[in-house]
Amino acid sequence: MLYLYHLKMLPYPGTDLPVKDKLSSIPFIEVFREYFSQKKIFYILGFILLYRFGEGLLIKMAQPFMLDSYEREVLA
Repeated sequence: MLYLYHLKMLPYPGTDLPVKDKLSSIPFIEVFREYFSQKKIFYILGFILLYRFGEGLLIKMAQPFMLDSYEREVLA
């Protein structure tokens, strides 16, 4: 309801013009081509992919250790 109120009641400045679509002018294919033409791109991609890999494995292994309750451990 506030949106409709503001749409009707608030004034618009004279300099408020529509923004041109900047996304249509970006050459996405050229951007990807330039990125993958870097020196040592395989090292860069390997670092990006493996940076948090070890932590991800540790998180998966933490779940089996959280299965037993504390009371069961105390009684054993």
